[in-house]
Amino acid sequence: MDPKHPTYPRNPSSASSTNLNFTQAYTDIHTATTHPHPYNSFANDEVRMYLLDQTRNLATGHTYMEVDDDLSSTAMFVNAKEGVSFEGNNVLVQVDGTEPDKGGVLFFAHFDSVSTAPGVTDNATAVASLFVLLEYPTMHRVKRTAIFNFHNGEGDGLNGAHACAVSSHPTCLTNSYKFLNFEGAGAGRHISHPPKWQCALRAISNMRSHTIFF
Repeated sequence: MDPKHPTYPRNPSSASSTNLNFTQAYTDIHTATTHPHPYNSFANDEVRMYLLDQTRNLATGHTYMEVDDDLSSTAMFVNAKEGVSFEGNNVLVQVDGTEPDKGGVLFFAHFDSVSTAPGVTDNATAVASLFVLLEYPTMHRVKRTAIFNFHNGEGDGLNGAHACAVSSHPTCLTNSYKFLNFEGAGAGRHISHPPKWQCALRAISNMRSHTIFF
């Protein structure tokens, strides 16, 4: 095997055999990475509308699933070097569990990219993975409440994640005691694993949290 061009295992021939729809996952990645889509760009708006359409399609017919086109989680951040006023536009999905008293799990993945790359590894692979997870409760009810936050503005200073936390958005924080952040490590020449930045947010620092790298 050439170490520069490794051969990876083939995907299963049948999505039904694994309950994973690899064809749809590829479509999600391909659609979200047609162009670079940094926050506040037209391409970013297009990716966001795709996320909204997909999440609404998944939620259709399921009364226990609610999609929130979140345009209310706005916040201001000020430090010694700069001040930021962020108008949030995250996409949130709440899946009510059959036993909500058991608590819930909050899943995070940012959907914006840097301005110089289409964002395949950072962070469309993570977004597609969240879609796979989100598809599961449409076929099988889950006991714990699951909250999915597709957030924006990560590349400009983690703004979407901050806005959701500091604005005390009920969908973000209700019954959430475990936290999983899906983050692509990027594919640049000098890339190292990013820190578990969201775990440092004060509003969710008491959750049991973990970052999954791709």
